[in-house]
Amino acid sequence: MLSLLFIFGCASTGNRIVSVEEYERGSQQAVSDLLRGRYRTLDNIGILRYRTEEMREELKRRYGIQHELDHSKSSDYVRGFNCIMRAGAKEKFGDEYYEKALQTVYPESQSQFGPLLRRSE
Repeated sequence: MLSLLFIFGCASTGNRIVSVEEYERGSQQAVSDLLRGRYRTLDNIGILRYRTEEMREELKRRYGIQHELDHSKSSDYVRGFNCIMRAGAKEKFGDEYYEKALQTVYPESQSQFGPLLRRSE
């Protein structure tokens, strides 16, 4: 499993991993979901940012990517899960899938600031 994490660039998330076991469990669950064609993101905190709900709805509408809030999952589990899930979504929908959804939800950023910058993973 660790080899998959390195291949997808997930082992270098920039965030300190406290529990490698939890990170791997989350990653394994994401692989299982992807193999079944289930695309989703996990959140264990529930923080909302400006237009968060609109972005979640656009990802669901455009790509079928669901969003789930689960307070029982650790941050490491969620990081591992979401990293693998992002890689799977990029493979299925293209590298720019997230940016395309952003452009739909935040059209004013195109006119005011030019093209949106790529998200760093």
